[in-house]
Amino acid sequence: MLLALVVGPWVSCSGLYAIEANLDGALSLDKLKPKGQYYDATVPDTLDLAERARLTVHGLASFLNPNQNYAPYGQGWFNVRVPYLTSKLIGGSDSGAPNWGKIAEALMMARMMSGSQENLDIDGKTFKGMVAWMPDYGTVPSSRAMHALMAMNQLHPDPKLVETIGRLADSFNKSAKHRETGVVFYEGDPFYDNGPAGQYG
Repeated sequence: MLLALVVGPWVSCSGLYAIEANLDGALSLDKLKPKGQYYDATVPDTLDLAERARLTVHGLASFLNPNQNYAPYGQGWFNVRVPYLTSKLIGGSDSGAPNWGKIAEALMMARMMSGSQENLDIDGKTFKGMVAWMPDYGTVPSSRAMHALMAMNQLHPDPKLVETIGRLADSFNKSAKHRETGVVFYEGDPFYDNGPAGQYG
């Protein structure tokens, strides 16, 4: 089966890249390498969770788009003459990058669970691409990126990761609605923006 990849120009969800960070040292291969020992053992023939996690690492690291800073694809079309993966919805919006934090965290956790070193260099590349894609105002994808970075910092503590997490957190002040009753965050239809909770749906 022929698989065509649709690759367009790299587009951020905002025109501004305010979340800039040099994470080369924090995401080096030496730091990302799973810690522990490797040895052969005879075990009962039951569900091998470590093997499932190894296969997860293979799958997650293999479907990231190197032409877009190792962002995840959002759509796979198989009911067409030439099946393909794409990050664009029919309206042109990006459907892959908003889920970047989920994919990056799952890749890191599956690698820790299995000890797999397959495509280890991709972890750092996708985390750096994820941070570079985040706009200078807080969004739902920004919160997922923060979650992934916090999990990474828990496994591989580094001041640069803490600084980047802080900058992402600060970015929410630009998008939050500050009102007399408190602060709300809303990304929906402006028509409903003035509701008491700030969010409907």
